[in-house]
Amino acid sequence: MVLYKKFKKNNCFEKTKYKEFFKEKLDFGKLVNFGTNKKLPIYNWFKYKEAFSKELVERIITNFNMKKEDKVIFDPFCGIGTTLLASKQLGLNYLGSDLSPLCQFITRAKLDFNRYNTKELKRELEKIKKWDIKEMRSEIKEEDSNLMKYSIFDKSFLDKDNLRELFGLKNKIENEYTNRPFVKQILNLALISILEEVSDTKKDGAFFRLIRKDNKPNVINAFVKKVNSLINSLEEYNFSLTNFLSEKKEYGDGDVKIADSRKLPFETNSVDITITSPPYLNRYDYTRIYQLELYLLFCKSFEELRNIRYNTIRSHVEAKYKDFGIFNSEILKERLEKLSKRELNNQRIPYMIQGYFDDMFLTMKELYRVTKKKGIIVFVVGSTRFSGVSIPVDTILLEIGEQSGFTPVEVWITRYKGNTPQQIQKYGLEAVRESIVILRKD
Repeated sequence: MVLYKKFKKNNCFEKTKYKEFFKEKLDFGKLVNFGTNKKLPIYNWFKYKEAFSKELVERIITNFNMKKEDKVIFDPFCGIGTTLLASKQLGLNYLGSDLSPLCQFITRAKLDFNRYNTKELKRELEKIKKWDIKEMRSEIKEEDSNLMKYSIFDKSFLDKDNLRELFGLKNKIENEYTNRPFVKQILNLALISILEEVSDTKKDGAFFRLIRKDNKPNVINAFVKKVNSLINSLEEYNFSLTNFLSEKKEYGDGDVKIADSRKLPFETNSVDITITSPPYLNRYDYTRIYQLELYLLFCKSFEELRNIRYNTIRSHVEAKYKDFGIFNSEILKERLEKLSKRELNNQRIPYMIQGYFDDMFLTMKELYRVTKKKGIIVFVVGSTRFSGVSIPVDTILLEIGEQSGFTPVEVWITRYKGNTPQQIQKYGLEAVRESIVILRKD
């Protein structure tokens, strides 16, 4: 509470023409993170904390009266699919995309929830329990054998039996269910969902850490447990429908693609409302955090993974993109000039910051193209601080929106966040905001 009072005293509003658009909506604070989704069937299928809640999507859709059947909801950074899944369950049509094949896969697996047959999955699970573990360990394809030699797998799996069992199970799923795509899809979802549990790794904030674990379950046991939990989740959801709905549920329809937000593969004037959260400007490299998942199912080589890394939004220092310096802003220029006089732990940080807003500018241009007249854009974003210099992401996004043709509507401040102990000790405490930026195409 003391810290919060300090935040209120220095409430971070920029002295710009955009100040009037800011409104505190601190009751939304718990909705801009994944916490409330953890107990929701289907939403909680994959551990991915960089996501907002189902309730946030529902409240935004209600707030902007987007419940009509002909409305299309869009998310160009779909992550693990909260926006699209909530839209489908509300009976709204949806479009989504993400540059990560992992995110696209998880989202599609969730969106197909009404196409899974729980009785069929239970029968298959009983068969899986009888699979020969030793046989699976020995039946590994050459390309997988090459992947297993990568240092990341060698270091992540001190128990080599678990490593062989993991790739053997992957191969078994591929062979057994080639002609049964929905069974194969949910089994592969279970497979990538247990990687942290069965390896000597831990996802810790921005980091992928190697940490020795002495009591790891073997792969097949963890896998069977996860598949069973997915089946239970489907049954829980179906049970709630049966008990609370008097008529058959009508779902929305749509698609989710692997695509770059800076060059969207969707038709002009096709979207009514975008509800999304781009990567925060926080140096998190999700291709490192989720590298085991990417290698296991989606990337056959380091070059493939590196290509994804280089082409992601420039929210981390390793991302690269051909366009640089295309967005001009006095606010951004002033912050970068301040930063140039500070000591930095990575000299690429200023390039990352400029590149990030260049990417947001390119994304916003594409969103303007695909959005219908009177359409709404909703961005969940977090401001940040580097070497004592605050970067007001929400304010700069308003500026980008205007330059792209949108009209600012509001910015809802959902919560105030602190700084690292190192920054506080060296530069003092200055709150950064987590906000919801709203724009309209007039």
